[in-house]
Amino acid sequence: MYLRKDTFAGVLFNQLGFARPAAQDKDEFMQVITKEQMTLADGDVLFYWVSDYEDKDAAAYKEEWVNDPLWKNLNVVKNNQVFQVNEVIWNTSGGIFAANMLLDDIVKHFDK
Repeated sequence: MYLRKDTFAGVLFNQLGFARPAAQDKDEFMQVITKEQMTLADGDVLFYWVSDYEDKDAAAYKEEWVNDPLWKNLNVVKNNQVFQVNEVIWNTSGGIFAANMLLDDIVKHFDK
């Protein structure tokens, strides 16, 4: 799945002026995609998290995706612009404290 604009992180990215690829530029919460639809998640930068909650299946699922040839063919992967982030900050939180932590993550990845 990938998140669209109607999410905590999506709203912040929109307010910061980040552009999205057309497939992601939707006023919706998320879209569940299959591995065959992975190109929909491609872009200049990809932030992701793993919702494992101590469920080891999530880690295995992530490994299955990132080792797939379709994943390795994404421009964002080829350009080494994929970053794992904390789901609590990026997805399940809200408020000024989480927004500041999310902004810190963004700065960390873009201020090089």
